[in-house]
Amino acid sequence: MSDVVLRIIATDPAWVPTEEQSARVLAVLRSFAPMADDVTAEVLEHIAFIDSGADLATIRCPFCTADLDEIWHQWMDVDSSTAFATRAHTTPCCEREVQLEGLAYEAPCGFARFLLEARNAGIGRSLNIAETARIEEALGHAIREIHARL
Repeated sequence: MSDVVLRIIATDPAWVPTEEQSARVLAVLRSFAPMADDVTAEVLEHIAFIDSGADLATIRCPFCTADLDEIWHQWMDVDSSTAFATRAHTTPCCEREVQLEGLAYEAPCGFARFLLEARNAGIGRSLNIAETARIEEALGHAIREIHARL
């Protein structure tokens, strides 16, 4: 059986919270998911790709919906060699500039230095509006949710 992981990242991939913000948001998430197998907060050394695990099906152009799976792997190889310092590319389909985090991932993925996770939280697929607001208030930054099946 696979694990279901709620992953929460900041909307700005390079943003890192203070220790106080990290502790505060960890306590808030634990209060929402008291039955979770594990709830963690982690500051990563570099920006990293935060994926949706087995749920990641396709990667598409956000402008014309062309399939970008093949070129995306090439972009990831190049950008990961610089710890994702730059993530901007020109789409081959419509020749528009896009950041890797701006691509249309099915299921949603992102890039971050800060990662908050609840494993097997038992709280459903998405946070509600009030929960999202409490997490953003505790963290001091807007968030994105990523649901991963690992």
